[in-house]
Amino acid sequence: MMKRVITITLRMCAAALLFVNSGCGGKAVSAQQAQTGAEGAETKSGAHVNVSAKTAAPSAAVMAVVNNIDMVLVKGGTFTMGSDAPIELDCCTNGRPAHSVTLDDYYIGAFAVTQKLWVAVMGGNPSFFRGDDLPVEQVSWNDAHQFIEKLNALTGKKYRLPTESEWEYAARGGEKSNGYKYAGGNDLNEVAWYTGNGGGKTNAVGSKKPNELLIYDMSGNVWEWVYDRHTSKYDPEPKTNPRGPEKGDYRVLRGGSWADRSRDDYFRADYRNYSSPNDQGYFYGFRLALTPD
Repeated sequence: MMKRVITITLRMCAAALLFVNSGCGGKAVSAQQAQTGAEGAETKSGAHVNVSAKTAAPSAAVMAVVNNIDMVLVKGGTFTMGSDAPIELDCCTNGRPAHSVTLDDYYIGAFAVTQKLWVAVMGGNPSFFRGDDLPVEQVSWNDAHQFIEKLNALTGKKYRLPTESEWEYAARGGEKSNGYKYAGGNDLNEVAWYTGNGGGKTNAVGSKKPNELLIYDMSGNVWEWVYDRHTSKYDPEPKTNPRGPEKGDYRVLRGGSWADRSRDDYFRADYRNYSSPNDQGYFYGFRLALTPD
């Protein structure tokens, strides 16, 4: 049985929120299911913003925000992705088998995308919990791509979602890795917001201990969308700059969230979750990646 998280997108009192964790992780299911398949949702006409349309010139305040995104250079290297080690929830095997992955240099966001940045690009704010320095949430994989298209039109850059292997390598600390269980340490309280310390909500990005690369919140606060489609098990063969399977109904989420329990393995650097690219939830966010020129 895979983890099932009921995503409630209605704006109700936080005290009345209901979280369901049955067994261990995997597919996250929203209360409002998409009426079309994942592939159709990603490709149907109008799903992405037409960034070439004529619009008013952005303000100086907007440009100040979009031109000051903290990105961390991750030096490429080879690492072991996934794990074959026993884990507390022994049904959670979709991070197996461990296999060798080689990556080129890339940049990744020091923080998850904040509501301040989202609003500067998109205008509105979809988040359940509100605050400039809080991670944006209630965003789907498709929403993230709409945001990235508009951000790239504003900046002239080529931001994207990190691949799953890029995300995990960065979470582990890249070439500076100390082999921690979580992103930045073995003490969950030091590095992550979760049910035991988060107050039943998201918290300001960058307010916990960073990892070896000075990247924050890769364990906890919000689940983060990555580029790859989900597969139940990895191909064991060595890979170079992998981008996941070419077909599949679900996209991968990483990192765990404020709504998850400390006794679960969801915060591990190698743990994988997944959901439909249309699904939104107040524990779904993302961070940016960028390929060097």
